[in-house]
Amino acid sequence: MESSLSDQILLVIPVYNHAATLRHVVERCLQQHAQIVVVDDGSTDAGAAVVNDLPVTVLRHEHNRGKGAAILTAADEAQRQGMSHIITIDADAQHYPEDLPLFFQAIAEQPLAIHVGYRDFSVKGI
Repeated sequence: MESSLSDQILLVIPVYNHAATLRHVVERCLQQHAQIVVVDDGSTDAGAAVVNDLPVTVLRHEHNRGKGAAILTAADEAQRQGMSHIITIDADAQHYPEDLPLFFQAIAEQPLAIHVGYRDFSVKGI
């Protein structure tokens, strides 16, 4: 992907009570992309504190407001940082950060489109 476009993508990880999986997800995401924001949506399980030592931006809601509100908070942050795109990935490890290059490629090919990933629900354990 063109470097300048990659620099305009903010990876967003909303989290609510997934401290047990969050760090591993963030570490895997950092192997794919450097601009990451974690939005702790009022977690009561230590939340995003598990990634305080990693090179990510952490934003916090005092109380749980829902995933949509967490994504909107991240979108505001993306706009503040001058980003053109956001990609969301769940903190519960159901999504594979290793698939992020597919999104980077899709954005490069069609930067004005909305790209949505989907899981194969025919596979056991989904």
